[in-house]
Amino acid sequence: MKLIHTQSLAIGYIEGRTNKVLQENINLSLSSGEIISLMGQNGVGKTTFIKTPIWFT
Repeated sequence: MKLIHTQSLAIGYIEGRTNKVLQENINLSLSSGEIISLMGQNGVGKTTFIKTPIWFT
């Protein structure tokens, strides 16, 4: 069973009244029972990815 599924997700942050997009077109699908890890060098956006608000356009 799929728990999380994204298609063409954009991540970023809000600065003032502007949305700053850091990455676009992220596709992700996580199923029940899977164990995942989010890895990468310092400053590549791991925390931003986790904290990204959902923007509906």
